[in-house]
Amino acid sequence: MADRDAPVEPPAGLAPGGVSIEVDSRREILVNTLCALLGHLGPRDLVDLRDLLAAGGELPRALRDAPRKDRGFSPPTLAWVLRDLPVEPLAARFGADAPEQHALAALRDELVEQPLQLSRPDGS
Repeated sequence: MADRDAPVEPPAGLAPGGVSIEVDSRREILVNTLCALLGHLGPRDLVDLRDLLAAGGELPRALRDAPRKDRGFSPPTLAWVLRDLPVEPLAARFGADAPEQHALAALRDELVEQPLQLSRPDGS
């Protein structure tokens, strides 16, 4: 049974100015963002997800890791929930311009297609 708070990757220890802190890895943050997206479907989470992917995050790996973080998460469930999400009007309400709205809608479409591909027996 997965522990909701169990990290998929241990945090890194840093000591800026002699103060010891732990910082989640990008992989951990990406997985947490996917879980949050499934939980409340906000355009802000799509923006965060886009930025994490642009910084080198691996969506297929994060989709495989997310159920370890949240037992209610599954890639097909994410695809099903996002399939009809009206991203453009939601993003417009948060001040996104037309190009940003379209970019977020394209990300939503990728988040629908990629989990479905991963859930196929042959992975294609």
